[in-house]
Amino acid sequence: MDKRICMICLIFILMAAPAAAANVEAEQQDGKVTLTWDPNQEADLAGYKIYWGRGAGNYTNSPQPTVGVSANPQFTTPALPNGTWYFAVTAYNTAGKESGFSNEVSITIAMAPVPPKGLRLIEKLVAAIWKLITFIV
Repeated sequence: MDKRICMICLIFILMAAPAAAANVEAEQQDGKVTLTWDPNQEADLAGYKIYWGRGAGNYTNSPQPTVGVSANPQFTTPALPNGTWYFAVTAYNTAGKESGFSNEVSITIAMAPVPPKGLRLIEKLVAAIWKLITFIV
């Protein structure tokens, strides 16, 4: 009887998904968002998947980037357009089982637009025209 209980416990452990990633934090710089979180402790942990989108709980990036097992897991997104973005992380194990979502974090990106090239030339031209007008008058 004890062998059956151990076998059932082993099957349950093999079928279980890992715990969700915890303490996710986000920091933005130059339109890119870096996520950090606490590492999971499961022995069969294979990595993490990163989710983001423009609505709370509505993650639209596809495919989801993956991050390997690390003592200090983190991920940096590509540059994202201005607006509010929501992020979550899941953990997955070697059996392919995925955890639920971590705590959700949001961040607002508000990058200033890049000035058009040649603007300095236009400023010089306007200044020269102004000098010419004031010379004539």
